[in-house]
Parts: sequence; structure tokens; C-alpha cells
Amino acid sequence: MSLADDLSLLVSEAELGADAAAIARNASLRPAGTPPVVAVAGGTGSGKSSLVNALAGTNVTEVGELRPTTSEVFAVLTAGGEGSGLLDHLGVLERHVGTQKGFVLLDLPDLDSLVGGHRDLAEAAIAAADAVVWVVDPEKYADAVVHEVMDRFGDAPSLVVLGHSDRLSGPDRLEVLDDLRSMVGDRSVLAVAVPKDEPPVGLDELTGALSAIGAGAVDNATLAVIWQVLEA
Repeated sequence: MSLADDLSLLVSEAELGADAAAIARNASLRPAGTPPVVAVAGGTGSGKSSLVNALAGTNVTEVGELRPTTSEVFAVLTAGGEGSGLLDHLGVLERHVGTQKGFVLLDLPDLDSLVGGHRDLAEAAIAAADAVVWVVDPEKYADAVVHEVMDRFGDAPSLVVLGHSDRLSGPDRLEVLDDLRSMVGDRSVLAVAVPKDEPPVGLDELTGALSAIGAGAVDNATLAVIWQVLEA
């Protein structure tokens, strides 16, 4: 039984809210032949939306200082526009077409949002996804809320991204990455930065790993091997 099936059985519309419950309820009934869905999840200010824009190759979602910036599940279709039928099925209405190939992106509300229903909506989308990119930032990478959700969805193929890594010096970045790796089990960890006026760091490696997910079902152990090759 998939995580989406589990969530559908364990929660009701009253507990999740109508939008979140619809995603959870429909996830196990997705149309055949649809591209994999990658959920981008994290807390406030972690850089989720900036990362989604970078992966999509265009500005498809709002980035700002006001929190929370993302208030609903936002989808980015593949370069060929694939995945629209799946998103119709899941009830994800807000969407754009990106330049990425082989996978659909979901930008989620903040897991630590104080706005009622945001976390429920994000968790329902995580349960419906084929893989998850967990985004943390240098200041709050040990945030209990994010790690609690990460642990609960431990079976999903996933990667952990240290966003805004350019805010750290080289030695500090290595120290944070080592500490983060000790917290996330067998998940692969990558430092990524997408500054406005400079080339991105770590984005090609992340895109390569997500493309591997798009090419076929992989588990965390396989992703770890792919990660080692990409980082070499």
C-alpha cells in the first residue's frame, strides 16, 4: 500500500480540509503513463520557491520576503506540457510549464506555516508524490517540524538540499552538511545555491538525480549511488 493510500485511509476531509483531502484521495488513482511527480518541501525561508524556479528554468512561482509566500500547491509541468491530466486528477489547479524534462514539480506551502491548513495541504501533496526534495536552510536545518514530517514519509525516495548554501563560508558549509547528514539517515544531501546575479551551485547535480527518478522508480540507496557519480 502506498503512502497516498495510507493517508487516504487515515485522514478525513474534516481533518485535512477539502483541498488536501482531494489530493490524498485521488493520488492512488492517477492516470497511467503520467510523468513522476517531485514535491519540493521545506520550512519558511528555506528557498523552496527559488529552487523550483531554477529547476523549471524560468520564474514560475513567486519569491519574496513575506512569509508564507506559497499558500497552495503549485505545479510545474514538463517542457512538453506533460502531467496536466495528472494534476487535474489530483486537484492541483495552479500550474505553469517549465523547461525540465521527465518530471513534474510541486512547490508546497511551508511545513512550519502558522496558517491553518498549510501543513496538511503540503503533507497530502508529499504523500501523492513519487519523490521528495526536502529543502532546509543554514539557520534552521535542524528544525524539528521539517524533520518530523521527513521521518514520517521516510519510505519515499528523497533528497535533502541545503538551500542558500552560499551564505556559509567553505568550512562552515562542510560542518553544516556533515551535521545534516547525521540527521537524515540514508538520504543524499547536496548544497545548492541559486543567487540572483551568479551561476547556480549544485543545480546540475540535483537535476541529474531528479532526471534519474523520471527515468524509472528508484529507492534511496540507488539515489545515493547516482549522487556519488554526479558529485564525482
